Amino acid sequence: LSVVFFMPEQTRRMLEDFSKVIIISLTVSLCIAWFFVPVLVDRYPIRKARKKQRRWQVALSRLHERLIFFLRRWRWALLIAGILGFGIPIQLLPAVLKDDKNVQETEGWRGFYNKTVGGNWYQTKGKPVLEPMMGGTLRLFSKNSSRLGFRDPSRLSINIRASMPEGSTVEQMNEVMKSMENYVSQYDQVDMFETTVQARNASMTVTFRKEYEHSAFPLQLKQEIIYRATIAGAANWAVSGIDDQYFSNHVTTGEYFSYQVLFSGYNYDKLYELASDAAARLLENRRISRALVYSQSDGYRAEANTEFYIDYNQEQIAYNRWSLNNYYTFLRQQLLDTRVATLYENGNAVNIQLVSGHKDAFDKWHIENDLLDIGGRQMKLSELGTIEKRRTGNNIYKENQQYMLRLGFDFVGTSTLANRVLDDELQHLKTVLPVGYKAERQSYGGWWDASNKKQYRLLFLIIVIIYFMCAILFESLKQPFIIISLIPLSFIGVFLTFYISGFHFDQGGFASMILLCAIVINAGIYFVNEYNLITKGRPDASGALPTFRYDYRRAVHLYAKAFNHKIIPISLTILSTVLGLIPFLMEGPKEVFWFSFAVGAMGGMLFSFVALFLYLPAFLPLGVKRSKK
Repeated sequence: LSVVFFMPEQTRRMLEDFSKVIIISLTVSLCIAWFFVPVLVDRYPIRKARKKQRRWQVALSRLHERLIFFLRRWRWALLIAGILGFGIPIQLLPAVLKDDKNVQETEGWRGFYNKTVGGNWYQTKGKPVLEPMMGGTLRLFSKNSSRLGFRDPSRLSINIRASMPEGSTVEQMNEVMKSMENYVSQYDQVDMFETTVQARNASMTVTFRKEYEHSAFPLQLKQEIIYRATIAGAANWAVSGIDDQYFSNHVTTGEYFSYQVLFSGYNYDKLYELASDAAARLLENRRISRALVYSQSDGYRAEANTEFYIDYNQEQIAYNRWSLNNYYTFLRQQLLDTRVATLYENGNAVNIQLVSGHKDAFDKWHIENDLLDIGGRQMKLSELGTIEKRRTGNNIYKENQQYMLRLGFDFVGTSTLANRVLDDELQHLKTVLPVGYKAERQSYGGWWDASNKKQYRLLFLIIVIIYFMCAILFESLKQPFIIISLIPLSFIGVFLTFYISGFHFDQGGFASMILLCAIVINAGIYFVNEYNLITKGRPDASGALPTFRYDYRRAVHLYAKAFNHKIIPISLTILSTVLGLIPFLMEGPKEVFWFSFAVGAMGGMLFSFVALFLYLPAFLPLGVKRSKK
């Protein structure tokens, strides 16, 4: 559980209490086992029961020994089954390897890779066949990427967002949201809704009375809202919440970008220049509809003050001897809106405004296409320049003494192609960015996003901790490897559980993987430690150790004996934990953390029986040193 304290602050806050409770409980249980239980046993002695070994027990033990002989004979098959069952992530292999100049390699081992893995035959014919065969349960689990990631344990609600095109007013957006409010307010099951209205954007959060939160009504209302949003043409709508389904009928370019790159550096001007150059390179790709550099403080949206900017063709202006002053005079006349005087009536000041009669009708089209009589020639602005809308500026944001900027862009096409374009650009930036500047991919999911696997790297820290603990206990460097191999085998149960059920894998699922590492390893330690104690050599009366030789059949018999000693408490531990997690399933999949925690832990622990019964005796180094006498 120590890995929890290495996580980012937001995630650590969510799992810190969970870890502390388990750590305190285990510490108290150790104190009870060390001090309290021995006192009870001394005060109330337990008579040793005389156990008679029944025939069926003897037969079962012999059958188990035969199974161990069979498994060890076919270890290679078990090894292949375990590796393919967990999965080899060949789907993560890059299609092409490039050099420092972002050019595809043709020589050396990279050239060999590009001709084989990056070749046309493998990408078109081999990859669709090999990935399902070798991907295993890890591939099936990762395919469910829409249900992988962080979930906020907030109250059950429906989130509604609406947006209108540029030029819309607050009054128009308010009327649109009032119609949605009137529709939602007719249901008595709704507890409250909260609406925020701006000129072009609005949001609405609908919550329910507690007695209806876990009924079928919230999902039914969400479907009704989606239907109403579909037939309403006044705004673009987005509806989310209740389940993992997300609805959106946005058909215009919004303020959010699909893909982002985070730039950081110590000089703001240089950083902005590097980010702008990257945006220009991306726009050379016809599938990228827009690319913009904006402040890190704006989050994932590029919402800021904007202006219309006229970019003149200076050569044409000079050639035609055109006066910009005449053009601005014309614009001032069309768009005039100024205060010319102030009159006082009954002691109250009244401002007098002089407004052009063409102001409301004179739009961007007229600016570009109206003919002007300049020097006896009829000309249009579109002949001498362009006008476009752009941002007026960025907020300056610093983090850890570094300036931060975002480059956002939209890609027309599949996410696979977009990620390939983004990876190529990031690879190119690594070669051109000076020392002190960095560019990295940004995603909506943050630390828990499916494409960002930082949290899973901490599982390797667990493996390192467990290896050193087991090496000290067993006084061996080989036996801990067998114990550690039980961890990925138990994860097969987690992957299958979430793939088959389709439940959301959130931070509770990750916590279940941490718990599995502890419980499965604990069971393996019981078996191996008991086996080591049984097979431990003892010195003779003179203090000298006897001479030993290897006895394979005897070793299997002693392992079966150790297995019989520990299988009952281990099985009771696993089954009691599984049964103890059943109450967490009562709230259903909508429950954040605890439901996925219980589902993942139960599936992994039940599958761990396969690892303990089959893989541990098959690969554990068995050998008894027996005296030649």
